[in-house]
Parts: sequence; structure tokens; C-alpha cells
Amino acid sequence: MNNNSKMETLREEYISYLEQSGRSKNTAYTSAAEIFALWNKCGEEYFWAVMRADDDSMREMMTGFLEKYYPRLLKYKSGHITSLRYFREFLAAKENRVTIPKTNSKVARKYTVSTKNPGKVLTLSNDMLEREHQIVLADPGYGTDYSLINSILNRFPLNNDPELVALKIALIDMTNSTNIGRHRQKIVVTELANIIAGIKDFDERLKQGDASLVPIIAKNNGSINLFSFASKYCTYHAVNVYGKDDYVIFDSVVKDALPKYVSGLHKATIESWRKEYNYLAYKQCIDDLLDANGIDIPFRHRKLDHYLWHKYRKPEETVDNE
Repeated sequence: MNNNSKMETLREEYISYLEQSGRSKNTAYTSAAEIFALWNKCGEEYFWAVMRADDDSMREMMTGFLEKYYPRLLKYKSGHITSLRYFREFLAAKENRVTIPKTNSKVARKYTVSTKNPGKVLTLSNDMLEREHQIVLADPGYGTDYSLINSILNRFPLNNDPELVALKIALIDMTNSTNIGRHRQKIVVTELANIIAGIKDFDERLKQGDASLVPIIAKNNGSINLFSFASKYCTYHAVNVYGKDDYVIFDSVVKDALPKYVSGLHKATIESWRKEYNYLAYKQCIDDLLDANGIDIPFRHRKLDHYLWHKYRKPEETVDNE
């Protein structure tokens, strides 16, 4: 069987496998297109080198491939990496019916294209996030604050009483240094509490993970951008009250740290999301980062925040300017 016939046979079997596994026809054909574009452009030897690579090397090789041949698709890199994982799953399901050829270790170096930030993009793992998460919870300061927030939010979970909302605003502001108190000329706690309590169906929308709540709170009365506070207010309620991980936290530590993990991302871009209240773009960036690194642990958003906060916060840092 020549190379083209082999590739076409595998492609048809792969599409069939995905559909039989419950994936949609669109997903199956899109994934197959992504997988075999790699084979067509770089050749069979490089293709199997990617299949044999560890997760970190696989991400690096796919990034290089996209940068060279399809730079406009880099923003969809996580989808291509997911396709690679599907194909590995397919190969495992076929057991010994498909033999992955041995490849020369120099092949990867020959075809891999250096990224825009060579050597500077860091990677994550489930173990890394879990380890830092436990350290943060055991921290004498943060751990105590976290327990207090959990206790208060579970005692007063709803957000329809402005006085109770004001209590929670003050608690989250003080323990997370969102610095609302410094902006009393622009907004006061009672006003912000009335805004939150006045949002229609707020608690049900929060329970459902409605991302639009963050920019609503962040815009408040139009005088001040409370993007960081809003992200934290929604995150704490989602995690502690409803046991959900639908929201991601924004603060200066995360803004400074994210470009270390996302190729081509700059702090100016993240700041523009904050200024424009574009919470969806910010959250998508974090989701793509977690997907690209294969992070699939429960509460991965929350644990990423703990990881970045513990790793990159400055010991003397106590204020997160909005």
C-alpha cells in the first residue's frame, strides 16, 4: 500500500471511529482535516514523530507547524491539540492493527519551527496546579481568609438583600485587596451592593455560570472599572456556594503571569480586555491555555489562579489596583 492509500485508509477509519464514539460528523471531519494536514505538509515520518512525542513536545511541534503553514490558525491551537489526542485515542483503540513507525529523534528538530517566544513559553501540568493549590489552602493567611469567605457565603448565599451583599463586598474586597475603599469618590459599598442586588435573576444566572454578570458588575455606575472585583465576586460564589468552576479571576498577578504561558500574548492585550470589559475573551484565553496543557482536573480555573498567585505574587504585594 503506497503512502497516499495508507493515509486515506487511516483517514476514513478515523472519521468512522469518531462518529461511532459519539462525536458529531462536523467534529469528525474537522479533526481529520487537522490531523492529515500535518501529514501532508510535513510528511509521514514527522507525523509519526508527533504521535510518539510526549505532551510537551507534541504541543511544541504542533505550534511550530501552525506558525509555519497556518499562522492564522494559531488562535485555534488548542483545537488542533485536541485532535491529536483524539487520534492517539483512535490508535489505542485499534491496538496492534496500526504500528507507529520508529522515528529519528532528529526529525522533530528538522521540522519544528521555533515559536515567537522560543524557550520562554512555560508549561503547566495537573500535578503542578494541585500542589500549589494545597499549599495556598494551607497558608496561615490566605487559608484562614478562604475558610472565612466559604463560611460567610454559605451562610448568606443569595444576593437579593443589599445589606448582606454589602457585607460580602467588604469581605471580598478586604481579603482580596481589590481596593474599592480607595475609590469612594467614584463608588461606595452601599451603591455597589444595590447594583448587584438589583441585577435581575442574579443568583440563578450565577448558578448557571452566566459570564455576562462580570462586565455588568465591573461597569457598575459607569465611573469606575471593577473588572477584578467582579471576577472575584462571581468566582467565590460559584465555587463556594454552588461547587462550580465557571468563572476565572482577573488581577494584576494573573495579568503579569499569563504571557509567560501563552505564545504571542502581551500584557497590553490583557489590559485591553479589562478596559473593554471583554470577560469572554479573557476567559477563552485561559481555557485555551488549560486545554493546550491538558489540564483536566476538577476546579482547574480556581487551581490555576492559586498556582499563579502563589508562584508570582510579591511578598510585599497587598493591593490589586483596578
